[in-house]
Amino acid sequence: MDLFDRIEIGLVAFGLASRRVQRVNPATCRILGRAESELIDVKWESLIHPHDRDIQADMARQYLTAGRSNWQQVIRFVRPDKSLVHVLATSVVITDEAPDPYLLVQFQDITHEVESYQSLQLIAENTSVILSLIDRSGHTLLSEGVPEKYRSLVTAARHTSVFDVFAAHPKALAPVRQALAGEHASSGSRSNGISGGR
Repeated sequence: MDLFDRIEIGLVAFGLASRRVQRVNPATCRILGRAESELIDVKWESLIHPHDRDIQADMARQYLTAGRSNWQQVIRFVRPDKSLVHVLATSVVITDEAPDPYLLVQFQDITHEVESYQSLQLIAENTSVILSLIDRSGHTLLSEGVPEKYRSLVTAARHTSVFDVFAAHPKALAPVRQALAGEHASSGSRSNGISGGR
């Protein structure tokens, strides 16, 4: 058994021309819920969720046409029991180890993370309060219930940071700084201005 089979991240190799799976490791079989014999010589696209096949194929074609030798995508696969698995796939074109070029795809199961995010988004979209998810650098990852007059600022914070966008409103940033420091923080809104901490 070589490193390909021992590694715990899913690995798949398939021909660029044939698009057929040439090799898989045990981790791939576990992630996709299929035996090796069910995967070898199968068209790669047939494993992908039917609604995503054309999109994934088009993206890969664009990357290859642009001369890229590696890229990353989130791909949905369908297991035999019809359940979905979300995978973060990193693809690398291999041209020097075989007569025909092939694609080596390394992937990790991120189903739990995707489902958690979708649940959070569902809660956020159906709440009567302002709810924001902000990463440690201050980027707004998710925000729902924001009044119309502040939406452009919150949208800008996705690309820069709340610390830049709301720099003129230190009271509004105080609870954010507290929360990022691991302290309990809350804020209340006022109809005539930006919310402040308490």
